Amino acid sequence: MVNYEVMLNDVIDRLEGSIKACTSFTSESVHVDYFRTADYGADDPICLIQLQRDEFEAIGPHLTQHTLEFQVIVKHTGEGTKTNLKEIVLYVGEIVNKIESDRTLGSTYVDVDGATVIGIEYSMSTPSSGVIYSAYLTLTVRAIRNA
Repeated sequence: MVNYEVMLNDVIDRLEGSIKACTSFTSESVHVDYFRTADYGADDPICLIQLQRDEFEAIGPHLTQHTLEFQVIVKHTGEGTKTNLKEIVLYVGEIVNKIESDRTLGSTYVDVDGATVIGIEYSMSTPSSGVIYSAYLTLTVRAIRNA
């Protein structure tokens, strides 16, 4: 029997580790939380991992399948140039490529084809100085727990 929180924390830790393994990110620039006030210039790019949802499905007498949904947010500061747009696409591409290279995220709870990026939204905002490029990746992870 595996406790719910053990499985969920393992998946979160593995997702965080996968993103930290990307060359554009550091252990200081990847965070698992909902709200973070960040100095975008100090840790640029930054990545926030947010757990959004968990759907349960009984698939056997003692097996539960979880479909976890995460939002992975990447932020990058720039000056509003085509080069800056290409940079955020590069950062997002690193995450997508890392997830697609091992859809289990290295977790024994995650199915072989369990982690999938299902969509990405891009936006730009102009605070008091510069431009902040944002990308919002929606990621699902299918995990199985022996309940």
